[in-house]
Amino acid sequence: MGTWLRLNRGSGYNPFNLNGPKCVIRTAWRPRVAKRRRAQMGGRPFEDVLETIPLRIQSKVSDSDALDELARLVEALEQARAWELGATVEPVLLEYLPNEFGSQTTPLKAEVLYTLEVENLLELQPGFDQLLQAYVIDFDLPLKRRGQWLDAEETPAASSSVANPGKMTVTFNNDARLPSPVKLVFGDSPAGTGGAYSQGLILAADQADKILVEDLNLISWTPTGIGWSTLSTGAAARALGGSVVRLTPSTNTTQRILESPTVSSFNANARFIAFFMSLKNNSTTISYTIQVQADTGAGNQVNSRVKVIKENNTLNQLVGLGFVAVPQTPTRWRLLITPSAVGGAGNELDMDVFFVLAVDELTRAISFRNPGSFDDLTLNPQVLLKPQPTLTTVVSSATRYVTQETDLLLYNVATNLTTVLAGVGTGTWRIEDGSNNIISFTTTASRRMGFVTPQ
Repeated sequence: MGTWLRLNRGSGYNPFNLNGPKCVIRTAWRPRVAKRRRAQMGGRPFEDVLETIPLRIQSKVSDSDALDELARLVEALEQARAWELGATVEPVLLEYLPNEFGSQTTPLKAEVLYTLEVENLLELQPGFDQLLQAYVIDFDLPLKRRGQWLDAEETPAASSSVANPGKMTVTFNNDARLPSPVKLVFGDSPAGTGGAYSQGLILAADQADKILVEDLNLISWTPTGIGWSTLSTGAAARALGGSVVRLTPSTNTTQRILESPTVSSFNANARFIAFFMSLKNNSTTISYTIQVQADTGAGNQVNSRVKVIKENNTLNQLVGLGFVAVPQTPTRWRLLITPSAVGGAGNELDMDVFFVLAVDELTRAISFRNPGSFDDLTLNPQVLLKPQPTLTTVVSSATRYVTQETDLLLYNVATNLTTVLAGVGTGTWRIEDGSNNIISFTTTASRRMGFVTPQ
């Protein structure tokens, strides 16, 4: 059987066969292998590929019939260019199977991005080939596509239901050979519970120990300095662990917290680490600076950038505290907190959860703002669908796009995928329903196995 190669324009169009009766691959051709991207902290893991496909359009009917076939090809390529530019058209997919097929039984797919000098194709004219007894047009088609070929979507069973912001783990049937795009759906449990929060955080990783969710109130170390207490009344009673840690700025010297005993359970290979925290500055006049310090032993300490928690913003917040690059596994870390001035009651800094993420190409941290009550939250890479990934939620049965501040493409190679969904609202430390109940979630993940060469 010959090579399967065609352009699929989506619903309403017949696929254009690049190796069929009227259009054939005229000489030996194999798809190019995509190169790895140098920067792997975000975006796609493989470079786009420029193919050059040697084609022949042929017709035993007439020269105009050959030109009609060429015009059909140009229409498909124009659609691909329009899709890449954001037009409301379906993508054009290059579908491929080699002639020996191997273990692959269904065509692999890649989005076509554009074709160079597509207008020049319309200038080509057919000639009559005496051997073939057909009107033929020979040309090389330069075609740019996504670097990965994608297989059918795999959707395993959802994770167990976990109260936020706990870890949820999905298990795929097999691991992937290369980083493969993943779609996530966070569903409230039981379905239809709904929840409300103004600011959220998604953490995802291929290994569970690349994520830590630390309850500041439950650590076994006493904060160093003065002015520390816990608050367990009102909304704080529904925080993780039933209370929050409170710092009253009775001095404006640097205070210290979180010499964490659970750092030993963090991934031993992490060299680039991100930190986040849920907090609330109750003061309208005093700001706070927070810095994370990673201790790698033998007196070696690495500090993150200084994060300023401004005054007169008394809402609960989920704050990114920056990154550290460490030469070896940290043995512990500290939060160094400094108030801008001395104050009493009404000027406290409240803190609940400290999140830690090992940053690499298979992990992702996504900060976002939610428009209010929701049912489900969907992170969709939109591969084979749209040029850009999306984060959406459902509000009153209508899909809404969610404002976010991070790259949304998530890739996975492992059998497992672990996620965390956290959120804070006006006066709330976790995602709650309208009756102050903490909401549990499940994660459903769908993954398309990605290849750079057909399998």
